[in-house]
Amino acid sequence: MHIEKHAKYGWTVTTLAPEAEAWIREILGEDKINASRLPVEGTTKGGSKKSINRSIKYVCPCCGTIIRATREVNVICGDCREAFERE
Repeated sequence: MHIEKHAKYGWTVTTLAPEAEAWIREILGEDKINASRLPVEGTTKGGSKKSINRSIKYVCPCCGTIIRATREVNVICGDCREAFERE
């Protein structure tokens, strides 16, 4: 395998050496080589994983300010002195 340095991403450019390619073709045969990727469960079309939003959205009923919390909270708006409501 040949590895080259990419200007932006570092040592990420890889290519198969001709000797390795010949060995793979000899062992597997031409019809067994497949260069496509199978979709991975839990990923989007672009290949990145879907993020799971675990935060809870709260809104001030008076001014509409939005906050998020990772667990159940009891919060008062500093401007309106109203309790935030879970949305």
